[in-house]
Amino acid sequence: MRISTTLVLCLLTVFLIAGCATAPKDFETPTGPMPAEQFGSMEIIGIINRSTTSLNESKSNPGFSEEVTVEVPVGTEFIIPSVRGWSLAYGELDPNTVEAHIGLANASWKSEDHHFGISNVNIFVKDINAPDLSANPPKQTAMLDVSLNLGDYNLDDKWFGEVNYTLLCLRRVPAPSPSRSPR
Repeated sequence: MRISTTLVLCLLTVFLIAGCATAPKDFETPTGPMPAEQFGSMEIIGIINRSTTSLNESKSNPGFSEEVTVEVPVGTEFIIPSVRGWSLAYGELDPNTVEAHIGLANASWKSEDHHFGISNVNIFVKDINAPDLSANPPKQTAMLDVSLNLGDYNLDDKWFGEVNYTLLCLRRVPAPSPSRSPR
């Protein structure tokens, strides 16, 4: 049986397209998950900058993951994380050269040469807690999951990483009420 090149290319294209997927992902809110599509006016009520560093990881499996609790402005309904930059490197970081306020900018490290296999940098909003109105002043927090990973073919090499990110804290703007004309 002879298969044409065109047919093979068409089948490969179908398999490749079918293998890729983009799907909606719900937003986490203080009242529970909300659909991935949110329309209407929103206002930014806070902007928070953070940096998370893994320091030295002994291997890539399972990778680095940290739950981070951040205080957010009271009234936050949605948080949009935005990655501002990241670094991943094989080798060992000298932890004495890492400065919290500038991260890895001036850090020293012993490099290692490895083939690149896979990497991951992700900021995920796990939960936005309802405001604690019993506190004075009231407070609200959110839980993030920050994950980093770098690996080669066998995921057993030393590595470290950092991700810098901004959190946009949003709330809905109430729709204007219809105005009544005087009679």
